[in-house]
Amino acid sequence: MIKAYEIYLSTDGTTWGQAVAKGEFQKTTAEQEAKLSTPKAARYLKLVAKSEINGNAWTSAAEIGIKAGHDATAINRVVRADTEAETYDLQGRLLSKSIVNSGKKGVYITSGTKIIR
Repeated sequence: MIKAYEIYLSTDGTTWGQAVAKGEFQKTTAEQEAKLSTPKAARYLKLVAKSEINGNAWTSAAEIGIKAGHDATAINRVVRADTEAETYDLQGRLLSKSIVNSGKKGVYITSGTKIIR
């Protein structure tokens, strides 16, 4: 498990600049967050593990996701969710109709349109 980390953002996948977030994760399998102090436009994210929770020379991570603000995509049209259209989350995963119809809050992409609930 990752202990100390740094997060970098890039618009081109080559130029990374300064870390936009640094910190340490707790020893838990529960969801943890690394928050940026200020918003930044980016297309690529790099997570750098600086240390492992038990002091090992290796580390791992699973179920990495990104929570983004409502302006997280370049799609500008905002509409209510169309329950007949295929709807995707920001990670590109197809959502089931039950999730779409549940009224769950979030940002989704459906038929090329950003949906905000």
